[in-house]
Amino acid sequence: MDSNVIWLADTNYRIDLDNETVRTLVASNNFDALIGVDQLKQMMDLKAVFSGFEEGPLLFPPTYRYDVGTDDYDTSEKMRTPSWTDRILYRGQLSLQKYSRSELRGSDHRPVYALFTAKIHKIDRIKQAMLRQQLLDEAFTQRKHQITRKLAPDEKGVEADRRHFFNGNGYPSDYVLVPPPSSDQQVWWEEFELSPGEFTVFAHGRQKNTNPFDSSSESSQDESPSSSDDELYSHAQKLPVTI
Repeated sequence: MDSNVIWLADTNYRIDLDNETVRTLVASNNFDALIGVDQLKQMMDLKAVFSGFEEGPLLFPPTYRYDVGTDDYDTSEKMRTPSWTDRILYRGQLSLQKYSRSELRGSDHRPVYALFTAKIHKIDRIKQAMLRQQLLDEAFTQRKHQITRKLAPDEKGVEADRRHFFNGNGYPSDYVLVPPPSSDQQVWWEEFELSPGEFTVFAHGRQKNTNPFDSSSESSQDESPSSSDDELYSHAQKLPVTI
C-alpha cells in the first residue's frame, strides 16, 4: 500500500487463562506461554481483525491492570487478570526498531511505545512552482490556439472577434485567473489580493439579485425584517425548502 498506518489503542483484548496462572507466568517472565492464548493474536491469526497489520514481539509484561502508583497488579476485589490490552499495530513500508512499554505509574495501565523508520518523500517547492507555471502556460497557449483557429483572417470584423475572445493580457477571455492552491508554505488568502466584495441586505418581500456580491441591483432601505420572534418563526415556516 502507498500509505503507512500506525494504530495505537487500548484494544481491551485479554488473555485466555485463569488469573493465578497468568500471574505466575508473568512473574517468571514466561511471555511465550501467554502470547499463545492472547486474544488479539488469536484473532489476527484468523484474519478476523486488523487484516494486513503487524505487531512487534511482546517482550514486556502485560500492561493492565495495575494498582495506580505501584508495580502491583490489581489487588482490588475484582482482581483483574493481567493482559496486554495496550497495543501498537502497523502496516505499510515501516521498519520497527523498538516496541516496549514505559514504567509510568500514574494510571492503571502501563503505556506502550514503538520506534519506526520510514521513507519520507520531500517535495521540491521550486520545481513544483515551475511545473505549475509551465502547465498553466501550456493550457493558456492551447486554448488560445483553439480560439485562433476559429477566426478566419479574411473574415470581416475579425479584430472585433479577437477583442471578444482575448482579454488585455493576451489570455482567452473565458479564463479566470485564480490564486494558486495553498501549500505548507503559503495560503492563498494571505498572499493573493482579492477585489473587495460588496453585497446588499434586502428586506423580506423585495426583489433581490441571486448574486450577493453584485451590488448593481436596486435595494430598499425602507423595510426591514420584524424583530418579533413569532413573526420571524412564521416567516421561516413559509420559506421554500429544497429536498
